[in-house]
Amino acid sequence: MIAGLVIDLNTDPMLLSSTALGRPLAAYPLLAAKSCALVKKLFVVSANPEVRAIAAQHQAIVLPVPTELEKAPVGAAHGPLETQVLLASAQAIEREISAHAQKIELLTLFSFSSPAVSSEECRAAIAALEKSPEIDSAVHVRPAGRFHPANAFAMRGDRLARFWTPDPSQSYEEAFFPDGSLFVLRPAALQAAAPPLALSWLGRNILPTGQEWAPNPLVSREQIAAFESWFRAHGYPDLSPKLELQPKPLPQPSPSRK
Repeated sequence: MIAGLVIDLNTDPMLLSSTALGRPLAAYPLLAAKSCALVKKLFVVSANPEVRAIAAQHQAIVLPVPTELEKAPVGAAHGPLETQVLLASAQAIEREISAHAQKIELLTLFSFSSPAVSSEECRAAIAALEKSPEIDSAVHVRPAGRFHPANAFAMRGDRLARFWTPDPSQSYEEAFFPDGSLFVLRPAALQAAAPPLALSWLGRNILPTGQEWAPNPLVSREQIAAFESWFRAHGYPDLSPKLELQPKPLPQPSPSRK
């Protein structure tokens, strides 16, 4: 079975409750996962009661909150926390679906802090892993340009080289980094992950997907206009209440005086 998991690593609640096109921003990764027809069950992990309520409204299965996530502060760095929460959540999903004699074939991972994700890219990434068993994972990446974060990758043909950092011989090579919106993972890579290492669950043979601009990740309210533009461009209807223009009142005759 192909499962979907949306995680919230204690993103600022004020940001997640902000609206875009009349919906909470937290609803968009859920909508993307649900519209990816290959994802058969959707799970959510979050310590935020509002996010958990939104997940339930979208028929997602809300998982128990891992201890590491309960203790994490708002805006905590992803790194090891993301790995720990992901491994704990994957185990919870396995327990949930084993009761129905099912097992995880692929796990699609979405994030509330990166809500701009295309369901078409999700389907394409799943199809690529189903077609090529040697691929460990698929990752939505975006060009880093001249900015080279520590978690950047280099492109090697049609694959990504892991944990690339610039050196004098690579100073003019374009870097790419995950924007957090979409990962497609194999259970074997999860089981082999080293908890202290960020992104250790990607494996070694990593397929880049997407490479298109998106406003992810969500860090401030100033980004909401950019998210709305992205959502409109990807076919989300605007549910914002609209005021209809009313006809101008006509002049009325003054009341007669007696």
